[in-house]
Amino acid sequence: SKIKGVAEKDHYAAKVSSIVGISAGTVYEALNSSSQPSSGGAEKALKEFVFSNGGNLHEMTILKVVFSHPEMICPEVEEAAGSFRDDSLKAALAALITHYKKEGRLCHEGLIGDVGDERTRAVLAGLAMKETDGFIDRPDVMLKDCLKKVLGRGKLKSTTEEMIRRLEDSGRKDAALKIREGASRGAVKQ
Repeated sequence: SKIKGVAEKDHYAAKVSSIVGISAGTVYEALNSSSQPSSGGAEKALKEFVFSNGGNLHEMTILKVVFSHPEMICPEVEEAAGSFRDDSLKAALAALITHYKKEGRLCHEGLIGDVGDERTRAVLAGLAMKETDGFIDRPDVMLKDCLKKVLGRGKLKSTTEEMIRRLEDSGRKDAALKIREGASRGAVKQ
């Protein structure tokens, strides 16, 4: 959204809206919020849009990496897609995987055209239109780390399991039970 002229911005917003099949309001929202000096640009606008309904940074990172590098789709990515908590991100990744397997390559226009849900289309369109500054780390490293986080949700680390076992062995079953209950509710950092 480096476009400054209102008329030019309107023209491109209408064009994007018709191409990707999302409302003009959604396009304007992304354009306007990404042009605010304090907002941090298009990527922040996309994050705010995605995370406004409880999105997850690890899920978004997996989607961004696979969107940029669809050749990294693997069984772990497919398994993680089923564990996504954000329905729009889950649908976007599922559509991306299906499209890539069917076409053998990623065609953004075809992918976005295949999706019926407006919010999912908006997520994919936002990824397609964002300025790519690269990744903080190597994409394969980021993908591996985020897959580990998403696939490890609700599982206790081996050190935590060991601590619980020691508590139980020492007769502190009440403390062990509280830790297990806290972990199942997400109250204990795993």
